[in-house]
Amino acid sequence: MQFRIVDPPEVPLKPVAPNRPLLLSGVTLAGLLLGIGIAAAMSHVHTTFITVGNLKNITSLPVLGSVSAILNDQQRAQERLRLGRSPSPFSS
Repeated sequence: MQFRIVDPPEVPLKPVAPNRPLLLSGVTLAGLLLGIGIAAAMSHVHTTFITVGNLKNITSLPVLGSVSAILNDQQRAQERLRLGRSPSPFSS
């Protein structure tokens, strides 16, 4: 058996692996753009209707009922503050 060395081993002048900072920057940018794209697509797919009239106008179907939000006392107080109204003197 004979062994011949065709090319002697040598240290490469350029790194064999990809440029890590450039790769990480590209992956981060791609992830952010993909996340924004998915969020925008989901906002178009999952449509919500604020009023019953809006739902009726868009679907042209009769609306039999709706579900309204039930707020506790703390949430009502926060909503009044957000709207710039003073708390009701009759609330306990």
